[in-house]
Amino acid sequence: MAMELRIEENPALRVVRVFGEVDLYHSHRLKETISELAAVGRSGILLDLDAVGYIDSSGVGVLIFAKSLCGKKGIPLRIVNAKGPVLRVLELTKLTSYLPLAESEDAALHELEHGWNAGER
Repeated sequence: MAMELRIEENPALRVVRVFGEVDLYHSHRLKETISELAAVGRSGILLDLDAVGYIDSSGVGVLIFAKSLCGKKGIPLRIVNAKGPVLRVLELTKLTSYLPLAESEDAALHELEHGWNAGER
């Protein structure tokens, strides 16, 4: 299954909605998108994984890359709706405490309103 990305932008936040599989064949597109968004602004980035049914090690690498890049550039980042097989992979790799996860988009927006920082979890 292919991966599709939809980007929604507003002054405070860019939402990247990911659909499909984040695997070796498709993860480079997500990495490029995150790099492009980080290059053009400092507003927050929210990665919505609600419609991702599968993630492999290259996809996990992109999430780690996103945290590192955003942290270096001072860009707030949250990863939301990691559930099912995606959450299981993050749990097995012990990345749930490292990556900036939020339970939902509403929770991430609440954190944004209350001043989340790029360096936070």
